[in-house]
Amino acid sequence: MSRRAKRLILTGVVAGCAWLVLGDVVSAYACPMCREAVNQSAINAGDAAGPDGRGLGAAFAWSIYIMIAVPYLMVSVGGFVIWRAIKRAQAAQSATPMRVARQTN
Repeated sequence: MSRRAKRLILTGVVAGCAWLVLGDVVSAYACPMCREAVNQSAINAGDAAGPDGRGLGAAFAWSIYIMIAVPYLMVSVGGFVIWRAIKRAQAAQSATPMRVARQTN
């Protein structure tokens, strides 16, 4: 395969991936109930805003932040636990002397 053909294929793959990722950005709307709840929160600030004046939109934002952060936190903690177990096993293995069997001829 020639260099030009490889470059053309790579360009097509990159363009296709960009189209898949960015193509639906315009149509990514909130569900109708969430959108209406945020709109009503802004209109009726006294009802849904809470004591500090922040509306339902801030609550949705915090829930999204938590949904994004928790999987990364869980994977990080799991990786740390596995890494620590491996290091402890290596330390225990190096602390015990290994017996080497002698070969007799």
